Amino acid sequence: MTVAVLCIFYGYVNHYKKTSIFTSKPDDVYGLPDVNLQSVTWKSAKNEMGVPLKSGVAIVLYISTECPIARKYRPELLRIEKEVHGKAVSWWYVFPPEDKATAYTNFRASQLIGTPVFEPGYGLAKQCSVRVTPTALVFDSAGKLRYRGRVDDRSTVMGEWKPKATRRDLYLAIKEVVAGKPVSRPQTDANGCFLPFVVEN
Repeated sequence: MTVAVLCIFYGYVNHYKKTSIFTSKPDDVYGLPDVNLQSVTWKSAKNEMGVPLKSGVAIVLYISTECPIARKYRPELLRIEKEVHGKAVSWWYVFPPEDKATAYTNFRASQLIGTPVFEPGYGLAKQCSVRVTPTALVFDSAGKLRYRGRVDDRSTVMGEWKPKATRRDLYLAIKEVVAGKPVSRPQTDANGCFLPFVVEN
């Protein structure tokens, strides 16, 4: 119940927030946060050991086993993983530390192929203004943030779920970054469930 209320509340807040990020302009227009991905500290969801980053394009997904909207995106994430298979990309699924007891088991059951991790202190999330799950970040091979936002437009600001996406934002962003092109829509509003540090503050 609490998760559902938070999701709906965020939808209303998001609906009334003034924003201009939905115009299609290159990614350098908006000034995404200057984040050094190599400085990020993650721990493996399997054994809590430090996890070294890989070279190439990095897709970072903030998800949660407790968020119904994040769970609904599993089929689309599987689809994108298959579509970009063979490209120089790595997938990182970042779970809240509060999901520690169930994250690894649930992730493996999902059949996703990335690396499940925890982020102590939510350092990257805070630097990139990630507030909800699911939120996607796409970094180029130089470690520059090129996309931040939703997976696609099926989850609406009013908490509804459209049967079919009209824009697959994450897939398009990955495709453009891999091709060395500017991202046509570098920021979108993600709708979902608040990360714990947002609720606490």
